[in-house]
Amino acid sequence: MKRILKWIGILLIIVIAVALGYVGYVFASYSRISDDLPLETNGVAGDMLNTGEQYKIATYNIGFGAYDAEFSFFMDGGERARAVSQDAVLNNTKGAASVLLDQGVDIALLQEVDIDSDRSHHVDQLGMLKADFADHQLVSAINYDSAYLPYPFHEPIGKSKSSIAVLSRFPMENARRYSLPIMQDVSKIVDLDRCFIRTELPTQDGKMLCLYNVHMSAYLSDQQVHQAQIETLMSKMQQDYEAGHYVICGGDFNHDMTGDSATKFGFETGSQSWAMPFPTEYLPAGFHIEADDSIPSCRNADEPYQPGHTFVITVDGFIVSDNVQVDQVMNIDTAFAYSDHTPVVMSFTLQ
Repeated sequence: MKRILKWIGILLIIVIAVALGYVGYVFASYSRISDDLPLETNGVAGDMLNTGEQYKIATYNIGFGAYDAEFSFFMDGGERARAVSQDAVLNNTKGAASVLLDQGVDIALLQEVDIDSDRSHHVDQLGMLKADFADHQLVSAINYDSAYLPYPFHEPIGKSKSSIAVLSRFPMENARRYSLPIMQDVSKIVDLDRCFIRTELPTQDGKMLCLYNVHMSAYLSDQQVHQAQIETLMSKMQQDYEAGHYVICGGDFNHDMTGDSATKFGFETGSQSWAMPFPTEYLPAGFHIEADDSIPSCRNADEPYQPGHTFVITVDGFIVSDNVQVDQVMNIDTAFAYSDHTPVVMSFTLQ
């Protein structure tokens, strides 16, 4: 009996030592990406934007290449933390790019583009997209670069380095990464960085199209953080509008962008933490939301996609200044083949 107790004691000491070692590792590696960072622009673009001419812009959360229609994610109540395989990441990334290329988009705003992550089997998705969109300029920003996460235990999500990106057929200038507010209590240690990209596209009339790409937090218990993220983004956009520029912000807002799209698809509005209606009271004067609820832009990943059964909603879209004429906004029905999101394509004209 004494020998058994001795071995139990040794095992407990080992477990405690490993746990303390991991906590020490997390705290030692903890840092936040600085705010207001200049970003490098890669590639060669064509001519500047013209007023009175129609263009196409898309926003698409490509879900780090993991989410084909069969994938379920542990944080949504599903099974997996990582993509099924490297081949799955390659196929889903290529499929997502092909949809945008088929749509002939001039500008693409992309979220959850991994660079070197365990969850996406270290596929450089950003490099793949750069090759596929060779006639577009590219600007990217690290959204988060997280320490190794050993949870869930059956398939640890591991270390993640993920970005958001802008692809444009037109020249981009003064691209910068701006940080979004995150949790500030002890949970900030595991709360991921969030950011948005702001870049300027010169126009023939001497103004700028100030273009924003954002991916807001999803799994937050503190709605004040959501509010602070929206206020930070809106403040910067309002400054550009008041300076006389055109403004388009696209991305994954992790809010119901029409306010009741979930209801239209047969589900309860706000039944998910990331599905609350977008608080339109925070929109500055001169701005409005452009989103499509004829088909959903996002599904819950608690199960493989089952039409009519899986929770769906529109959380992706655009916020646009009133000097930008929106001719059409449309969710492209991919049946969630390459991501848990569908691309949203908007045709617009600068007035």
